[in-house]
Amino acid sequence: MSVRTREEYFESVRKQEPEAYLMGEKVKPAADNPRFWTGMNSIAGTYDMAHDPEFSSLARTKSPLTDETVTRWTYLPQSTDDAFRRVELMRETVHRYFCVARCLMVDTGSALWVATWEMDRKLGTNYHQRFIDYWKYVQKNDLAIATACTDVKGDRMKRPGEQADPDFYLHIVERRPDGIVVRGAKTHITGIL
Repeated sequence: MSVRTREEYFESVRKQEPEAYLMGEKVKPAADNPRFWTGMNSIAGTYDMAHDPEFSSLARTKSPLTDETVTRWTYLPQSTDDAFRRVELMRETVHRYFCVARCLMVDTGSALWVATWEMDRKLGTNYHQRFIDYWKYVQKNDLAIATACTDVKGDRMKRPGEQADPDFYLHIVERRPDGIVVRGAKTHITGIL
């Protein structure tokens, strides 16, 4: 697939049947609910631009991972020029679709590229190759990934740990020899479904 269309994006969300809630009520089907239109349209707009003759040369590039044409939203920059082109694409997208809900995934992908390489070098693990395999999958399917989270809030005048309900933020409730137990909530800060 490598470069999705708006229709393919909406259909993929319909197939997933995400469990979405709004104002405490389950919303179904989320992909066709007008209350999610702004976020869904912003993401769909990134797919539109990849097919728009005016922007397709900016929105598409060849991946050294897959040797195929991919969208710049899944492409990990290889040079300063790549980074500048991504910023230019972000500006053009924001002017048309309000939000660039896919912009953080490239930053996260770039950070994971470095972090997994460093971990493998220091620990003798194979995280970097696993990340590369995953990112090839992301590129081949032109995925949109929410990579940023925040606290669900409550009283916005207070810090997360100061909320009346301790579960308004994610926190450790137990430490065990095999790991930790957490409780609370985080939320994605994008419109991605």
